[in-house]
Amino acid sequence: MSFRFTTPDLTRFNLKLWLCALGLSFLCYLPSLQGPFILDDAHTVQSNDAIQNPANFFKLWTSARYYSSSPDNWGYRPMQAMYTWTSWQLGQGETWPFHAFKILFFSFVATFFTLIWRRLLPELPAAVILLGGLFFLVNPVHTQVVSYIAATSTLMAGMFVAFSLYQYLRFREDGRWWRWVISVVGVFFAMMSKEEGITILGMIPLIEIYLRYREGRLRFGWRDLGVYLGYVVSGALALALIVSMFEPTSDLARGSMDRWIYFATQFRAYLRYMAMYFVSYDLNADNLQFGFATSWRDTSVILSVAANLILLTVAIFYIRRAPLLALCLFWFFGAISPASSILVLAEPVNDHRAFLAYLGFAGLSFPLIHWLRQKGVAGRAFVVLVIVGYAGWTMARNVTWSSNVNLWEDTIAKNPDSVRAHNNAALNYMHRSEWDRAAQILDACLAIEPRYSYCLINRALVGVSRGEEQLSESLYKRAIEADFAGVNARRYYAEFMFARGRLTEAIPYAEQADQAAQGKNLFVRTLLIRLHLNTGNKSRAREILNESLETFGNDPSLIGLQSAL
Repeated sequence: MSFRFTTPDLTRFNLKLWLCALGLSFLCYLPSLQGPFILDDAHTVQSNDAIQNPANFFKLWTSARYYSSSPDNWGYRPMQAMYTWTSWQLGQGETWPFHAFKILFFSFVATFFTLIWRRLLPELPAAVILLGGLFFLVNPVHTQVVSYIAATSTLMAGMFVAFSLYQYLRFREDGRWWRWVISVVGVFFAMMSKEEGITILGMIPLIEIYLRYREGRLRFGWRDLGVYLGYVVSGALALALIVSMFEPTSDLARGSMDRWIYFATQFRAYLRYMAMYFVSYDLNADNLQFGFATSWRDTSVILSVAANLILLTVAIFYIRRAPLLALCLFWFFGAISPASSILVLAEPVNDHRAFLAYLGFAGLSFPLIHWLRQKGVAGRAFVVLVIVGYAGWTMARNVTWSSNVNLWEDTIAKNPDSVRAHNNAALNYMHRSEWDRAAQILDACLAIEPRYSYCLINRALVGVSRGEEQLSESLYKRAIEADFAGVNARRYYAEFMFARGRLTEAIPYAEQADQAAQGKNLFVRTLLIRLHLNTGNKSRAREILNESLETFGNDPSLIGLQSAL
């Protein structure tokens, strides 16, 4: 099989390339086909009745509520909703269709990535481009974006961005307007997958300036403006649709850190992401131990800001001699900015957050591979060994991701002081009714942080299953003290008392939880309705039900309570 990168169309040659990418993707990610639902999959898939209903396919574009069962997480991502709906219908709750589709999507990303860089670096040998594409495909840094089902929005956005950029480059070559049209449409679908797809509006001018600089023609005309305007209109339409579908209960970011402290933290995160592409040294499912900055005067913040500024200064200073460096760095910073700047997210870093940025930053691997190949047999052997080794590493990471227990035990081993990792590991043992092991992990969690409310709540739940009633009640009270403005501790304590017939005691805690949630937590609202219904206060139960129907629509849990009233 020969790979002739000069072939102009997505015809037989590119089909061969894609089939090779597909085969290698399945080989590297084969263990993930049995991977479980984890973390956000609980509300985007497992408890999401909207995507489990076969009749809802044509409704997925009509509301942000189809994305998740949790009002806090309602977001307008219809392409993700279509993917979850289709995968659920095929597997009826099995995870293999979700993972099979993700491997398929990733193979397209790797293929378009290779073809894009072939056009951006035509002076390099085809073998170098192929090796760089292989390095991208087998790189373990992509494990989370491919293996974590809820991260499919990022993967699909990357797929449509890569497709759109490839068609744009082909349009530059042959001037066929149909390529421009489907490239513009690709922008829309990238944003319908995830909002970060909007960053392509910055990538296209960067690529155009880079290419024109190489071609020796930096002037732009009205035709160029018209071509770019099409992308702006497509992005604006997608953004308008996202805004029009916004739900007031939504809090997709879910970060509580000060906005500017979060931003200060990201300068260190940028360096980590860049290093991780070449040396994936710290892959894990929980990155809270990376830590947030405490001040802009932190030594780590000052040094990381300085390092980033040095990189950008060097890129600008050497732009004539090394335009590729400027392209890759500005592409990286532009693509990662929506998730790693002033929009506060829950974690300081995340393994799948830099995926769109890697489409550009990875361009730096090609001259490095070219330089190594010029060093003779030793250099070429080193490149091959790295690619083969990374492929094996990716397979090993997917063995870890193939089991909840494996994943969180691995995470605890790498983050022994992470209370969130301990809590998630314990949840898996709770689901398997291994109460003693769950209690052991939760006790370790509370030894690290005695006021971590999630471990307090789950330890109380485990205590109930082990017959430790008094211990559980004391843990619920500690959780309420630790999470004084929170919802969950009061909700679970109210449910604890409800199950024991202590209805009048439970009502104040349920009402406090409802106030903390501002009436936007469906579980709390249904609990309140049931409490008032069982204490004979039907008028109050009906009042809460009517308010809830206005907020949540005809949710099945509310319809069931409506019939009881």
